Amino acid sequence: MASIVLVSQRLLGHVLPAVALGAELRKRGHSVTVLGSRTNRELILRYGLNFAEIGWDKYPDLYADRMLAELLPLLREMRPELILTDSAQCAPAYAAELLGIRWASFQTSIPLAERWLPGRAAVNAGLRKAYAKELNRVRARFGLGRLEAGDLRTRGDCAGISPELHLVTVLPELAEGLAEIHPQTRIIGPCEAGSPDVPDARRSAHAAGASRSAGSPDGEARAASDATGASGARGDLSGGDDPAAPAALIPPGEGPLVLATATSVPRAEYRIATDRYIRAALDAFRDGACRLVISEQRPYKGVEPLPGNIRWTTYQPIHKALLPLTDVLITHGGCGTLQTAMSSGVPMIIVPLGADHPLLARRCEELGIAVTLDAESVDAGAIRQAVNRVTGDPGYRKKALERAQSRKTISPARTGADYLEQLLHHHF
Repeated sequence: MASIVLVSQRLLGHVLPAVALGAELRKRGHSVTVLGSRTNRELILRYGLNFAEIGWDKYPDLYADRMLAELLPLLREMRPELILTDSAQCAPAYAAELLGIRWASFQTSIPLAERWLPGRAAVNAGLRKAYAKELNRVRARFGLGRLEAGDLRTRGDCAGISPELHLVTVLPELAEGLAEIHPQTRIIGPCEAGSPDVPDARRSAHAAGASRSAGSPDGEARAASDATGASGARGDLSGGDDPAAPAALIPPGEGPLVLATATSVPRAEYRIATDRYIRAALDAFRDGACRLVISEQRPYKGVEPLPGNIRWTTYQPIHKALLPLTDVLITHGGCGTLQTAMSSGVPMIIVPLGADHPLLARRCEELGIAVTLDAESVDAGAIRQAVNRVTGDPGYRKKALERAQSRKTISPARTGADYLEQLLHHHF
């Protein structure tokens, strides 16, 4: 069996698909090591993968020379037979070139055709030219040849694209009409890692409901106590808390369950817009009209305690456990979360923040599984109205479930692992 190294950006939307591929390769007997940020160490170890820390993976378009200098001695010592790298990172690709190691790449977003790239064409061309200059500086420093003018690898999301195998972990129906497909590209669908140590939420929620319906005099009090966990009355479940208590995952009650998720991209303008729609969701459902779960990276810091119908969790990954129980998802429209919802048959309210989010939101509206709200003007009234629209029209749920059912027999992680094993044994 082979020794394989995975390298990803530290953002969860990139790490989780890589971990899913790694876990599948490990099942097949391969030795899989993830090189990444210490912030993801515990997550990676929970999936049974090996881990080695690197410290220059935060910004894929910056510090490429430092990341490359850090990777080279590690990879010389490990000497893997295959490297799988996030296509936005050039350093692992250059290290593979320098050391003569076979390598593949993966991308967690749609490889957009030039005409669909966000921003003005002239500005994008200027940025790409400047990036090509930086990449060639790094390549020259380490003795690699220059990239040719117009080389695909001078584009930010493709700087680490493999000439042999490039796995795109998006649904074909999302990429249709938007993607630029090259001969080495394989669109395999979203690779979902699941939740290794989160209990079966459906069984837990059923058990909690059964306890209440049996007329247990302290059932409601016990549920409320469990919901706050170790964090106190605010209902904040920090990343270190044990999510095993069923009521900590699912608020009690009979109303529709709404899950609101936040982006992991650390951009100031994204954070401002995310805070706006999270706050709007809290304000919309404080009256108990719906049960609400907020999935955030930051703990709850509000002045007022959360009401009993609202939970706030920072535990990751949690979406795969909660979405099968969810009636409506409120999301920024990032590719990973959006596709997990689609695989779970959950209709969405999308608040696009930027990048490819508006394109993805429009595509989901065309598929009849989402409503889009404007990030600049979203408020409690807009959130409540959108949730009522989705829950009041069974067509949204019906179309979402039909789309999920059509993908049920397909395993993107297995498909991706098949391609990687083929690459290990021969060229495409």
